Amino acid sequence: MTDLAEFLSARVAEDEEFAWEAVQRPWFAEDNFVDGVSGGSIARFEIKADARHVARWDPARVLAECAAKRAIVEMHVRGIRETVDPGLVPDLDCAECDQPFPCPTLRLLAQPYADHPDFDSAWGVE
Repeated sequence: MTDLAEFLSARVAEDEEFAWEAVQRPWFAEDNFVDGVSGGSIARFEIKADARHVARWDPARVLAECAAKRAIVEMHVRGIRETVDPGLVPDLDCAECDQPFPCPTLRLLAQPYADHPDFDSAWGVE
């Protein structure tokens, strides 16, 4: 597997870990509070919009996004093809979109993690 795919897989695993550690019930915002459907306040915020934002990113949604990201990475990594031009070092092409690997799709998925110490600036999107 390539470095970027490994990096993305590790970040997704971290996101999942935190989501699984959180309260496993649907969240909703009520005024400045984030509450769970089965009762109990999860958090209180000074600003109502902050409560709405946090409720929107409840653990179930994070887990669903992690599953989608994992599937996208797998689609673009599966069957990476090695292309060889005479006299050149072999390159890799993305199996899903026929772009040089790492493809723009994986580069875009990595952007939210650009502040991570293991992020390689070469993965940036132009």
